[in-house]
Amino acid sequence: MAHGLKITNNSNQVIIDSDLFGYHFIGKYTPFKTMTHTYLLDNGGEDYWEEPNTIDANQTPGRIFEYAIPLSNATKPPMCFIKPTSTGPNALYASVIRVWRHSGGNHWNCWVLQSSASTAAPTIYAFSTTDQTNSAVTDPYGMQTFNSSGQVTFDSRR
Repeated sequence: MAHGLKITNNSNQVIIDSDLFGYHFIGKYTPFKTMTHTYLLDNGGEDYWEEPNTIDANQTPGRIFEYAIPLSNATKPPMCFIKPTSTGPNALYASVIRVWRHSGGNHWNCWVLQSSASTAAPTIYAFSTTDQTNSAVTDPYGMQTFNSSGQVTFDSRR
């Protein structure tokens, strides 16, 4: 970094850097569609992977939950994190297995695979870079950093 801003903590970990895009919370989402599966297929009907093809130790069918994350015209996928429905030794396994831009371009879809076919859906929390979000900023005060191309890499108002 020839010039710009870099803020680190006491352990010298980067907190804010004008050369790196920071991710900001864009929303909490519940699924709009669910499907039980015994195995996952690609568009041509072939298995995505060899056995085992579920994430449950007993190899029982799981459930895929599909979420829509509204980011119109975004070119970078959002980061999606799962809030499980329960915790502890009997908690279900869950994993984000696919994130893709919807063909209409007005949102991104996210699939979460959970280890039981009959279960409540987990919530996902989505994060995106400042240049990809749709939300308007109404607070007039805050701090922004820009990279050498003039793109906002951090905005404290988001």
